[in-house]
Amino acid sequence: MSLLDLVSQSRTVKLSGGSVEVHAMRWRDILGVIGKHIGIAKDIQALPAEKRIEGIREVVLGAGEEAINDILDRATKSEPGTAANAPLTAMDEVEIVLALLEISLPSDRLGKAVAEGEKWSAALGLDSRD
Repeated sequence: MSLLDLVSQSRTVKLSGGSVEVHAMRWRDILGVIGKHIGIAKDIQALPAEKRIEGIREVVLGAGEEAINDILDRATKSEPGTAANAPLTAMDEVEIVLALLEISLPSDRLGKAVAEGEKWSAALGLDSRD
């Protein structure tokens, strides 16, 4: 099997006015959002190490209107600016973001990756809070 044989992960989310297909974000897309909205990374980094995985949801959901709109556009593979003009309720936005996090950053696998990153940071003498 090659990378080209992998099936893209997505989930249909039922909303108040219909449904939408939510697609997993690739790491480069996640970094693009974090690079544009650096407060997300700072807020995650400010969490105690043992709370980072469970705290990601709250940080992302509290990231602000522009960041949420960018995340919603990427998650639904919509043109930039689409989410800002969509008739979404607050709960619709939450449902989309939660589905995105579940398929893009599953907490069990993310926890292992973060633990491994912390181990490498310590071995290299890097402080993950810098």
